[in-house]
Amino acid sequence: MNAGSPVSLTDQSLFETALQYSANAIALCETVRDDAGTIVDFRYLLINQRYEHFTTHSAQEIQGKLATTLFPNALAHGIWQHAAEVVLTGQVYRQEIHYTTTKGYTGWFDVTIDRWEERGIVISFMEITDQKVRLLAERQQAELLREVVYNSLNGIWVLEAVRSANGSIIDFRFLLSNRAGNLLPTMSAEDVSKTTLLKLLPATHRMPFPGNKTQTIFERYQETVNTGVPITYDIDYQQDGLTGWYWFAVNKLNDGLILTFLDISDLKQAQQQLERSNRELRQTNQNLEQFAYVSSHDLQEPLRKIQSFGDLLTSRLGDSADQDISDIVRRMQGSAQRMQGLVKDLLAYSRVTTRQEEFGLVLLSRALTESLDDLQPLIEEKHAVIEVDSLPAIIGNAAQLRQLFFCLINNALKFHQAGKAPRIDISATVAASDDLPLTLAETGRRYVAVSIEDDGIGFDEKYTDRIFTIFQRLHGRGKYDGTGIGLALARKITENHSGTITVRSKPGHGATFTVWLPTH
Repeated sequence: MNAGSPVSLTDQSLFETALQYSANAIALCETVRDDAGTIVDFRYLLINQRYEHFTTHSAQEIQGKLATTLFPNALAHGIWQHAAEVVLTGQVYRQEIHYTTTKGYTGWFDVTIDRWEERGIVISFMEITDQKVRLLAERQQAELLREVVYNSLNGIWVLEAVRSANGSIIDFRFLLSNRAGNLLPTMSAEDVSKTTLLKLLPATHRMPFPGNKTQTIFERYQETVNTGVPITYDIDYQQDGLTGWYWFAVNKLNDGLILTFLDISDLKQAQQQLERSNRELRQTNQNLEQFAYVSSHDLQEPLRKIQSFGDLLTSRLGDSADQDISDIVRRMQGSAQRMQGLVKDLLAYSRVTTRQEEFGLVLLSRALTESLDDLQPLIEEKHAVIEVDSLPAIIGNAAQLRQLFFCLINNALKFHQAGKAPRIDISATVAASDDLPLTLAETGRRYVAVSIEDDGIGFDEKYTDRIFTIFQRLHGRGKYDGTGIGLALARKITENHSGTITVRSKPGHGATFTVWLPTH
C-alpha cells in the first residue's frame, strides 16, 4: 500500500491491529452445544493482548479451550449462563462484577457480552477497580454524612429560594429536613420536605426579627441569601402551633439557605430561673451586708457606754469594794471589750464586702510597712523577728491591702510556739503559669505570689476551708484570743482584687500563707 493512499475498510490487518491494541480486553467465542442443540459451553477462538494481560494466559493457552475449563470461577457469577441468553435472545448483557481470577487477582470489571451472529459471542471488559473503589468510598462518605445529618440532635433544613417573575424571593422550598427538623408532630420529615417555609411557618412573614422591629424574620432570610451574611438568633416562638424557645443559625447555601436550630426551652427556663435566683440572692446579700454594717456600727455606742459605766463603777467603789462585786465588774468589762473587738472586726468585714473601693497603683512595700507600724506594740511584746524581701507594685486598693497584711501577720504572731520568739518571712515572686492555682490558671493574667511564712504551731490542712470561714476557730477562745474574722477578711480582700489565697501547713511546723494578686 502506497503512502497517502486511502485505507480500505476491508483491510484485515488494520482490524487485527485495532483489536490487539484496544484498551478493552476482547475475546471471540463460539458456542458448544450438546446433541439436543442446547448451549453447554463456549470455546475461545480469538483474544487480544489486553485479554491476555487480565487473564494471565497467553493466546496459545486459551485459543481452542473451553471457557468453563479455563475460568471456573466465572460459573459462580453466572457469566456463561448470561452469555448463552445473549446468543438465544440477541440482547446485549452488560454488568459490573467483582471477580477473582484463577491466579488470585481480585478486581472490579465492566463486562459486555454481545452476540456474534448465532455462532457465538464477543466478550469485552475493562477493569474499573480504581473507579469503583473511589465510587464506593464516595457512596460510603455520602451515607455517613446522611446518617450524621438525619440523626443530628440539631434540626437541619436546606431551603431553596422560590422567586417571582422579577427575581424577588417570595418563599423558600424545602430540599431537606432531618428528623430533629420535624417541629410539628402532625407532620413527618417527608411531609416537611414537600412543603415551603411560609406554608409551614407563615408567622415568619410577619414576626419581627429579634432586636430589629423594622424587619421580619422572612425579610432577614431574604437578606442573607442576597448578601451572604450569616445570622444567629434565639426566639420565643409562640405561633404556627409551636410553643418554645429556639436557637437558629442561618447561612447562605447556593440560591437558598441552610438552617440549623435547637429547642432551648428547658435551657431558657433554667437560665431565667437562675437569673431570678441570682437577683434574689444579690438582694438578700445586700440586705444582710447592710444589716451587718448598720448593726455593728450602732452596737459600738452602747458598748462604749457599758465600758464607761464599768469604769465609773470601779472608780466609785475603789478599794473598799467587795471582791465578788469587783470580779463581776471586771468580767463585765472584759466581755464588753471582747464584744467591741468583735463589732470592730465585723464592721471591717462588712465595709470590705459592701463598699466598692477605688483602685490605683499600690506599692506593696509601703502597705506592708504601714501594717507593721500598726502591729509594732505586739511585735515588741512577742520579740518577733520579721524578714522582708522587696515587694512589687500592683493595681489595687491601698487601705484593703494594708488590712490584708495586718490580718495575716497578726495571725502569725498570735499562733506562735510557746517559749519561742516568732519568726516571719515575707517575700514575693512573679508566679509562673504552671504554678498558679486552678482557679487562676485559665484567666490569662500574670500574678505575683506574696508569701507570709511563720514558724508557729501550724495546723492540719484538712481544716483549710474552715480557717477562712467567718467566726470559725480551730482553738478555744481561752487559749488564743480573737474573733475568727481575720482570715475570712484576708480572703475577701484577695477576692476583691481578683486573686486568691492558699496555705500550706503541718502541725508544729508553722504555716505559709500565699496571696496571689494580679500584676495589672
